[in-house]
Amino acid sequence: MNKNYYNIDEISQILDEQKHTIRFWETRIRKLKVLRTHSGHRLYNYENLLLLKKIKEIVDLQKLT
Repeated sequence: MNKNYYNIDEISQILDEQKHTIRFWETRIRKLKVLRTHSGHRLYNYENLLLLKKIKEIVDLQKLT
């Protein structure tokens, strides 16, 4: 069962990636549209999670920085 939204801590654990790296990808990848709460917290939907998994795969396989 998929959740509607994931916070950055959950995304970080799922991807086994640092939160600052995920935030960096967010600034560089235009397709990655993240919902922000009134308090500024990031909320990622399932499509964001899939896109982040693909980004991580590309970065890991091709050793991109």
